[in-house]
Amino acid sequence: MTASRRRFTQEFKDESCLEVIATSKPIKDVAGAYGVGAETLRNWLRKYRQNHGGTETELTLTERARLKELERENQELRAETAFLKTASLDSGSQRNGLGWGPVVEAFSGSQSRWRTAGSSMLVE
Repeated sequence: MTASRRRFTQEFKDESCLEVIATSKPIKDVAGAYGVGAETLRNWLRKYRQNHGGTETELTLTERARLKELERENQELRAETAFLKTASLDSGSQRNGLGWGPVVEAFSGSQSRWRTAGSSMLVE
């Protein structure tokens, strides 16, 4: 015996899609709460976004400021990483007897402490 296919109203589909969008809950969780399959809800959500022109909201002023701050921090970290990679490549020929290159003790801001072969120095 085959199971009959369930039909859902457009209102039900829209309501479940809006819950996914508004609450940012995983599709799987919302689908389980509504008693439908995750793939079914995912398909409804795709169609809902096509029909309603997407659901992206503008960032608030505080969100924009936070995003700008994180982008700046990300750029600084990338620059520091590039510097450390370059420094470790340059020090490859200056290994001590144990085969260890410079070891970073602490790194904060634009100053770092390096220990090379038993001596400490501050690099700016």
